[in-house]
Order: sequence, then C-alpha cells, then structure tokens
Amino acid sequence: MPRAGNTGEAMRRCRLIILALLLAGGAAGQAAVSVEVDRAPVIADQAFRLIFESAEKIDAEPDFSPLNESFTLLGNHRQTSVNIVNGRLSRAQKWVLTLITDQTGTLTIPPIAFGNIKSEARRIEVVAEARPAGKSDDIFIEVEVDEPNPYVQAQVIYTLKLLRAAQVSNASLTEPAVADGRALINKLGEDKNYQIRRNNRRYRVTERRYAVFPQASGPLKIEPVLFKGQSGGGLFSLDPFAPRPEPIVIRSAPVALAVRPIPAAFSGDRWLPAARLNIQEQWSTDPALLKQGEAATRALTLEAGGLAASQLPAPDSALPDSALPDSFKTYPDQPEFEEASDRRGLVGTRREKMAVIPLAAGEFILPAIRIPWWNIGTDQPEVAELTARRVKVQAAAPAPTRPQDEPAPTGQAEATPSAAGSGAGAGAHWPLVSFALLILWLGTLGLWWRGRRVKNGATSAKPPKPPGPASIKRACMNNDAPGARDALLCWAGAKWPDQRIKNLAALGACGDAEFQGKISALNRHLYGQRGAKWDGPAFYRTFAAQSFAETAPVATPTGLEPLWRL
Repeated sequence: MPRAGNTGEAMRRCRLIILALLLAGGAAGQAAVSVEVDRAPVIADQAFRLIFESAEKIDAEPDFSPLNESFTLLGNHRQTSVNIVNGRLSRAQKWVLTLITDQTGTLTIPPIAFGNIKSEARRIEVVAEARPAGKSDDIFIEVEVDEPNPYVQAQVIYTLKLLRAAQVSNASLTEPAVADGRALINKLGEDKNYQIRRNNRRYRVTERRYAVFPQASGPLKIEPVLFKGQSGGGLFSLDPFAPRPEPIVIRSAPVALAVRPIPAAFSGDRWLPAARLNIQEQWSTDPALLKQGEAATRALTLEAGGLAASQLPAPDSALPDSALPDSFKTYPDQPEFEEASDRRGLVGTRREKMAVIPLAAGEFILPAIRIPWWNIGTDQPEVAELTARRVKVQAAAPAPTRPQDEPAPTGQAEATPSAAGSGAGAGAHWPLVSFALLILWLGTLGLWWRGRRVKNGATSAKPPKPPGPASIKRACMNNDAPGARDALLCWAGAKWPDQRIKNLAALGACGDAEFQGKISALNRHLYGQRGAKWDGPAFYRTFAAQSFAETAPVATPTGLEPLWRL
C-alpha cells in the first residue's frame, strides 16, 4: 500500500512538471520582435530602412498601417533564415521596410502587431538636410509653376526637372498628383534631356511639363513626386570591385496654389479661361454658289490655347441665335476632338461638321456666333466671334428637255404642212413629260432626304422605346462606356423632351457636383486616352442617388464646365 501511495504521488509530480514545461514553452513561444533603423538621424525627404526581426517563427501577417500616420511606405520585403546548431533547428524572420517622411523632429515608430505579438515603440530623430554652401547633391529634383495664383479651370504649367551628376540604375519617377481629384493633370509632350553646368559640376537633366487644371477655388497642393533608383551601375555591373548598389529615394518639394474663383466681370454662360480662343468655318461648296436641294458640308472649328478639348462648347449651339434659317436643314456629325502642345501649354480643338441642305432659293443670312471667354493674359473678358454671312441659294435646275430636230440635209425638201403639224402635235406632249420628270426628281430628293435623316438619327419610322434606368444599369455594370452614354442621352431625352440635352456635359449640369465629376470621368474615357479607366458600377451608384427634378432643367450647363483628361 505505501508503495501504491508513493506511485500516485510520483504521478502527480510528473504531471506538474509536464504542465510547467508546457507553460514555459508557451511563454517562450511568445517571440519578441526587435526594431532597428539603418541610420541615425533620419533625413527628411530621404528614404531609410526600418527592420523588424524575430528569432522565432511567426505565422501571422504583420499590420503596418499605423506607420501611415507619419511615414510613407515605399517598399516591404520579408526574409527568412533557417539555422541548425547542435542538432537544434531555429528559424529567424526579418521584415525590411523602406520609409520616407517629410516631417522633422522626434517621431515615434508605433507598436506593430504580429498576430498576438506586438513590437515595442521606437523613437527616431528626423532632421532637415543641411547643404554646405557651394555644394550640390548628386541627384535632386526641382519643380516650379508658371502661375501660383490661377483662376479655377485655368491652365497651370508645372515643370519638373530631375538633375543627376552620378550614375544611377533602375530609375523611375512618379507623376504629380492632387488629393481628392481637385485638379486634372495632362502631360505635355515628350521628356526633354539635356546637360547643364552648376557649381562647377555637370548635370544630366530630364525635364517634364504638365498642364494642371484646378477644379475648385481655394488652396490647392500639388503633391511631391518621388524618384527611385539605385546608385552605381546596378547588379550587372562589369566592375567586380564596384561598391554594392544602394537604393536611392528622393522626394521633391510640394507646390501650393491659391486658386481664384470665376471673376464677377465675366458674364458668359460657359467659363472659358484661355490664353487665346478663335472660331473658324469651312465649306465644301462656296456659300455664294449653294443650290436648292443640294447638300453642302459646313465645318465649325473652335481652337483654344490653354484649354483641353473637352472644355470647349459646341460652336453651333453656343448661343440661341446661332441657328440656321428655317429654310435650311442640318444633319450634324459626331464632334471631333484634338489636343496638341506647344511652348505655352495645351492647345485644344473641337470641330463640328454638319450637312446643310437649302430647301428654298433666295438670299439668306447665317447668324453670327459669339462665344465669351476670359483672357488670362490680359485678365479681361473677350468674345470670339464668327460674323454673320450672307448666302445666295440658286434655284433647282429645270428638268432636261428633248433637243429640237436637226435641220434637214441640203437638197432635202421641206416638211409638208401635215408633217409640220405632226411635229407640233408631238411637241405638245413635252410639258406633260417635263412635269412627270419633275415629280420623279422631287420623289428621289425626298427619298434621299429621308435616308439622310434616318442615317443621322434625326427621324425614324418607328422610334424605339428609350431605355430606362435598367438599360443604364446594365451598361454600367458591364463597364460598357459607349452603351452607358447612349442610354443616358436617350433617358434624358425621354425625361426632358423639351430640352436640347445632346451631350453628357449638359446632362451633368442637371446633377450635383459628385455626378458632374462622374460625367467628366466618363467623357475622359470616351474621348480621351484609351488607357483612361472607367468604373461603371461606381458611376451607376452616383446616378441612382441623384434626385433629378421633374421639371425641365436648364439645357446649357452654367458655371464650371467639366474637364476630362485626354
């Protein structure tokens, strides 16, 4: 019996020992995570490395989001090493982060969660870079704007210069950006590469220019751009004694703009701040030689310096009095948009072509077209005008008649009275024949006219039922931008039949600011660069949330005209 009691006591002690070992193992499993910085102090606007390391295996993914409060995460990679010492297997893990900050002073690296484990907080000192007089960096970025106090939707030329006095590899440069989509940015032309000498050093320069269009008045910040690269010739350098390439990350300075609102002196319906604006017309036939019932092509071209093509209104609908007389029928084609750049920035062009058919003969006046705009060079309002034109329409040519009989050959007897009477009787039928030919010609003209109207969508024998919101939703959910545009315009035409909502810009004016922004994004995708992305589901959510008025809206959008990037 005592032996049995001793055995039971020994078993209890074994259980306690095993439990203690398990608890100790669990405590040991709570691996510590150390934090190291690769330099001290850290220099503002220059990248540095932050290293988290654990001597034990950690299966949980770390959450680095707390770093976003004071730092920008540029890169993150994970390293794992396995060691066997005296038959014991150990695994160490390391997370190497590349960070950058524009703040100075004492900053805190917050605790980072690795599952149930957290690293300790770490304080670091960030200082502004001190540059000795007369000394330049090997690599740096310069940025500038031509107008720090622009008008809303007016062009601002943003120039970026990357200067390099040292060899770099794997180089890349980010694009300038503005938070919350408060400006549209277009790149102007190709990069320029040249060399300059500064402080007795030769630099290779890469210059880029951008056209920035602020979309709201007030303070505006153009975010810094980042240069990323490696020092030296890269991993495949032929020099075996060359130093190991080191990563280089440099950030430019931000640029602050003070954007002015539309001036009170501007009285036009469309706000057009430009360096220059002109309107021209071209005809396929001399307007002084137009003929009744025959079609001619009229092209109206609006060109603006310092504006995107998407900002330009349709020239023939800029003012109500620009319509042609009632005796003219017009069939417009789709507008054409073009963009180019010169030393003064973006040049936008909008071209409208239409077939013009005069239905009556006589003299007519084609009204003048006047487009108010704001000259940002003189800071004064101006008007681009196409003066009124007098045109003369010739009457339609008469139907062809049968030529008279040729004279009889020499020596042939003259026609007898009976024969002459027969000829006169035959000539009496020609008015009837001419009238029949005229009826046939008018019928042919009517069929051609009707076919032309059907081709251009002006009329239809049986117009289809305009699509409703379901068709708009289907096109948006399929990211079908052309289908969404057609469904939106058909829906708008059915909802407000008395208005001339012929384009997406006019429809955007019927909604709120968010809807106008979505319309601008759709226009950029349709008429700008094909690489521009469009989020159809997000567009439909904004469309479905609109409370469009039942009464007819203003047909011509007022205030700010939407922009889109081409």
